[in-house]
Formats: sequence, structure tokens, C-alpha cells
Amino acid sequence: MNKKQSAIIDSIDKWIDIVNNRKIDFGTEDCALCLAYISNKCIHCPVKLKTGYSGCHKTPYKKWLIHHRTKHIDLNSLRSLPSSTKSINMIYCPTCEKIAIDFIKFLSNLL
Repeated sequence: MNKKQSAIIDSIDKWIDIVNNRKIDFGTEDCALCLAYISNKCIHCPVKLKTGYSGCHKTPYKKWLIHHRTKHIDLNSLRSLPSSTKSINMIYCPTCEKIAIDFIKFLSNLL
């Protein structure tokens, strides 16, 4: 398995754990693809190669962030967050779950 496949599989595993409420999303801090590719401005990231955009634009992940910032901001502000973390995103509602599953499907199509 090469670096790209490994990072995609690790990212899929992260999102499966999020859907199953075993993990929360810390964005780039715990994304295997980001950890592998962000230092080079996502140039060879499979997500960017698929969408043409860095930062997971044009993916379900952006919908995830927007949803959390518009629907669950009060829940995030009540949490004690590490100084480097702006929010903790997890499954709060059925829409969260649907978006997370859509992102798993998106990532799976990169394999």
C-alpha cells in the first residue's frame, strides 16, 4: 500500500469512527490526508486532485463545517477546547450523520 492509499484508508477509518460516535473531528489536526499533504499546500492530495481545490472545498467536508458552524455553534462553544482548536465537530443530529457518511463515500471513491 502506498502513501496515498494509506492516508485515504486512515481518513475513511476516522470518519467511520465519527459516524459511530467513537471519535470527534479535529479538522486538519487529525486528518491523515492533511497530515500527509498539507505542508505542500495540498498539491498532491487526492482530494485536491479530484476537486481541483485545496482545503477540501467542493467536498462533503465543507458542508460538514458549514453545518456545524450554523447549526451547532452553541454546542461547540460550551466545550472546553484546546487553544489550537476552534471547534469540536461530532455527530449531533441526523444531518451531521448524513454529511459524514457522504464524506466517507467521497473518500472511498478516491481509492
